Amino acid sequence: MKRIIAIAAVLGLALCLCACGGVAGNELLSAASPETSALMLYICEDGQNVRRLTMYDNDAEHEILDKLAAVSAKPAEDWTARDVTMPVLGLGIGRSDDEPGWLYAVWSGGYLIMADGSAYEFDFDFTELETAYEWGDREEGLTIGHLPCSRALALDGEEWISSMLTPADELSAPAGIRMTLDYLDYTDPENGLIAVTFTNDGDVEWCYGTYYHLEVELDREWYEVPAETELAFNDIAMILPAGESRQELYHTWAYGELPAGSYRVVAEGMAAEFVLE
Repeated sequence: MKRIIAIAAVLGLALCLCACGGVAGNELLSAASPETSALMLYICEDGQNVRRLTMYDNDAEHEILDKLAAVSAKPAEDWTARDVTMPVLGLGIGRSDDEPGWLYAVWSGGYLIMADGSAYEFDFDFTELETAYEWGDREEGLTIGHLPCSRALALDGEEWISSMLTPADELSAPAGIRMTLDYLDYTDPENGLIAVTFTNDGDVEWCYGTYYHLEVELDREWYEVPAETELAFNDIAMILPAGESRQELYHTWAYGELPAGSYRVVAEGMAAEFVLE
């Protein structure tokens, strides 16, 4: 009887430690697929510039993921995007589950933040990853909007944080081309549509593509809106003859539900503005 009680007590203590976050280990990156994907490390130290390193060493990828999986991760219920401090480091890797896109996470000030905005107390020095391992490709000159989980870092409840957004480029419309807003259907953000019309007032045909993005106005400045899921476009060219117009539809599903504010859809150096209330 004493043996049974002792075993029960040990099991009860183990369950209590797990529930309280006292046992090291987590499954936050368990869907990572190092066998089929490179590992990317993103580093932002000044709040503006980002560099991206890529690792192709499968054994080293496994070693990093094992180290991260051994860290105790306690939910940080009071964390908000306002708590982000520099440096910010992020990881990106292919997934082994059925979810689309890549598996992303970022670390800032002792917190690990996932793409859905959930945050965890995470005692691990991400800053040592750059020097502790051999990395292959190195890309400089990226902006803060290239960080993984950039939407979670830039959105505090119903407010965008301008310091965590990439300033928009200046518009430069093609000569003789106009872009006008026809209508906005945002009753269901996951199936929302923005209809615009391109008009060719010139005397030669105009070639354009399918690429577009959204921007938000904050304090009279425009910033790029981070997408909730990755955007992909067909790399095709469309021809608009001189003197003709054509309507194009842009979907809002990749951006999720957006806070109230002034926005614009941008394509081919032109923009059509709209307001969400």
